[in-house]
Amino acid sequence: MAHQVESSLQFQMEEAGVSAEVQKKIYAHGFTTLRTFAGLEESRAEVREVLKTDFGLDPAGNASLRKEVALLLSVWEAARSHLSFQEKNKQESKNGCQNRLVQASDYAAMRAAAEVLHGRLRDKEAPSKSLVASKLEHVEDGAPVVED
Repeated sequence: MAHQVESSLQFQMEEAGVSAEVQKKIYAHGFTTLRTFAGLEESRAEVREVLKTDFGLDPAGNASLRKEVALLLSVWEAARSHLSFQEKNKQESKNGCQNRLVQASDYAAMRAAAEVLHGRLRDKEAPSKSLVASKLEHVEDGAPVVED
């Protein structure tokens, strides 16, 4: 069964170097979004325990599994940080304190998804981060606006 994996989680996993086999184990258990993976547990120790008991990733005496656990912990921390920053950014944007920002990883993931459908984009064909941020805000507010 194929799992629909959120591009930002996939990007974080790939960026960290988590093996495809370990990624499949994580996704097979339904952890397919950055939010669900970040919510795996509240502390590093608890995440280690979940990886060991629920996913069968016991690093004791296995250096390659120890590496995978370390990489997954870094993805877990990055996911939590990413979501925290994203929420803060949304709130400040809604309060008029700052313009909405799009993180490089989100932008890269969206561009990669568009390129799957439309082929490779030249830089001048890709929308700016500020335009993407504006469109995201419109969609989240339920009032998308068509550009000229």
